[in-house]
Amino acid sequence: MKTILIINKDNRKVISTYPGNGPNQGMFGGPWADPEQFLHVQLPDDVDPDCIRVAIDYSISEDSEKKAVKNAQASILYTEALVERAMAFGQKIIKEFAAENIRLGITQDGKTAEVRVKMANVLSALSTGSLYDAIDQANEIEDFDAKYVTEARIQSFIAKIQTYLGQ
Repeated sequence: MKTILIINKDNRKVISTYPGNGPNQGMFGGPWADPEQFLHVQLPDDVDPDCIRVAIDYSISEDSEKKAVKNAQASILYTEALVERAMAFGQKIIKEFAAENIRLGITQDGKTAEVRVKMANVLSALSTGSLYDAIDQANEIEDFDAKYVTEARIQSFIAKIQTYLGQ
C-alpha cells in the first residue's frame, strides 16, 4: 500500500492522507472529490511523510529543514531514553549494594558514613547514568575494608556494569 496525499490547491498544504495503490479521488464525496479544490497525489517512496514539501507545480519532495528538525528531535529522544535507562540501571545497582550492606550489618557497625564517603564518586556517576565513569571511579578505589568495600565486591560491581554495557 502506498500513502496518498490530499493537497489543498489554494495553499498547497497536505490536509490528509489515505492508503491506496494509487490516487483515487473519485472514492471521496464532498470537496475532497473536487479536482478544482483538491489534488490527490501518491507520496514518493523516498520522501518522509512528516517532511513533505509541495511545490507550485504540486510535485512532492522532502523538505530538508523539516527533515533536519525531525532528525534532531529523534536524536534527543533517543539519547534521553539511553540516559534514562542508564540512570535506572545505576539506581538498581545502588539499591542492591545498599541492601547488601544492611544485611551485612553496616548500621550496627557504624560504617554507613565511611562507606558512603568511599563510594561517593561511584554513586554519583551511577545516579547520573554515567556508567563508564562509574567503572573508572570504582577502579580508583584503593582503601578497601574487610566487609563493605572489598575488592571482590567492587569487582562484582564493575562486572555488573560491564555486562549491562555489553563489554
